[in-house]
This record gives sequence, structure tokens and C-alpha cells, in this order.
Amino acid sequence: MKKILFLLLIAVGMMGCAKEQVSADLNAQFLELRTPEVALELTNALIDQVTQMIAEGIIAQGPGNSILSKLESIKKKLEDGKTNVALSKLDELIAHLEGLAFGGAIDPDAAAQLIAQVGSIQCELNPVDEDGDGSPCNVDCDDHNPDVYPGHEEICDNGIDDDCDGQVDENDPDCTPCVGDWEAPTVLCVQSLLKQMEPEGIPLLPSAFLAYYWDNCSAIEDLVVSFDPDGLQTSKTFTCDDLLPPNNQVLINIWVTDQAGNKDYCQTLLLVHDPDGICEAP
Repeated sequence: MKKILFLLLIAVGMMGCAKEQVSADLNAQFLELRTPEVALELTNALIDQVTQMIAEGIIAQGPGNSILSKLESIKKKLEDGKTNVALSKLDELIAHLEGLAFGGAIDPDAAAQLIAQVGSIQCELNPVDEDGDGSPCNVDCDDHNPDVYPGHEEICDNGIDDDCDGQVDENDPDCTPCVGDWEAPTVLCVQSLLKQMEPEGIPLLPSAFLAYYWDNCSAIEDLVVSFDPDGLQTSKTFTCDDLLPPNNQVLINIWVTDQAGNKDYCQTLLLVHDPDGICEAP
């Protein structure tokens, strides 16, 4: 019997080591996505919330003060830049909350709510990818579902925010059908674009002059971006003949047309630098 217990202890230990190794690998992968400053903001917010819960009698004074004491310690470690120590203390806080709930010192639902928020703080300090979908927990809105992550296609009838944009199904613009589109695209140009004159001219696409464009119905890839209102001139090579003296500028209209034929434009400037004197009169 003792031998069986001994072997079980070894197996559990090996499983723990394997779990730690996986966690370490994930930490290394997403280390650059750590956001201690967000963790500190969440900690401060949780301190305020626990204080409010004590004032409202949701948590008794004794257990509440013990939670606040641990949160203040975590806050201090974060302010001192001791991220790993803060992570360890967050683990201790979760165990403490579980113990309080198990012993009846605080309501289990309140404890579960606080534990979830502590988990959010941990996620900012240790952004692992639990479901293996390539998005760590601090950007993935459901890190236990590999079919939910930012950039996933929104499935419009499943009651899930598949693409993590905060919208679900019929409330998501991705799922709203366009019936009778009379709205022109939104178009915003850059203030100016600086290019150097070349002997063969300056070949440019109209999208090079756009800071932002969007349409209520047509996808971005279905919008036509052009130099003319008819949507025909989708590229242009600017030569010396296009320049306006004395500053070598070109005033340009950039048009965007949606699938329904609605269009709008913005104006910008092409500023041409001519250090080699290509456009100088002979």
C-alpha cells in the first residue's frame, strides 16, 4: 500500500512538472504581451470593489480586511515591478478566497466573482494561451474555446461573440444584412504624401493617400479606390508635367466607391522632392 501511495505521489509530481513546463513555454511565447500597468489598474479597481462590498455588508469586516491586505501587498509588488512575486501572491489570494468560501466566511458566489477578477489580473501578468488558438488570454475573450478569438469569422446564429469584438449575432455589424444601401463610404486622406521624383516618374496607388476608409455594407476588399469619380483610374504614374510650381505639389482627389455605386472623396497633396533636378527646365 505504501508503495502504491509513493508511486502516486511521484506521478502527481511529474504531472505538476509537465504542467509547469507547458506554462513556462507559453510564458516565453507571449512574454512581450505582459501588461503590468493594466494589472495594476485592475488591482486598484478590485480594491475599490472589495471595499464597497464590505461597506454594503456583502463581505464581513474580518474576511474583507484579510482580502484587502493581500490585495494591497499585490499592489505594492506591482508598483515595485516585482511581477513574478505578484503572480505568486495572486495564487495565494485565490487559495485564500476558496478557503473563505469553503469555510462559510464569505458567500460562494461573491468568492467566485472575486476569483474571476483575480484571474484577469493574472492573465495580464502571465498571458498564456489556454485553448491553443494563438491568442493569449488577455486578448482572447474566451480562452477556453479554440473557436473564439480576435479575427475569427463571426458565426451569426450561435449566440457567441466568435471574433471578440464585443458584439453577438444580430447585434454584430458583420451579421447585419444591408437592404437598400444609400450611404456613401467614409473616406479620410492623409494630409500629404512626400515622394522623390524618379526619371520614370512616381508610380502610386490611390490607397497610398488614404488614412482610413470604411463602408456600412461593402467589405473593404470590395470597395473601389481610384483617382477619378468613375472608379477607372486605379493607379497613376506622376511625372514632372503633373507638378504645380513653385513648390512641386499635386492636389489630388481620392475616390472610394461601394458596391451599390455610392461614392465619396477626400483631398490631399503629393509633395515631390526633386534633388536631382529631373523636373528642372533645360
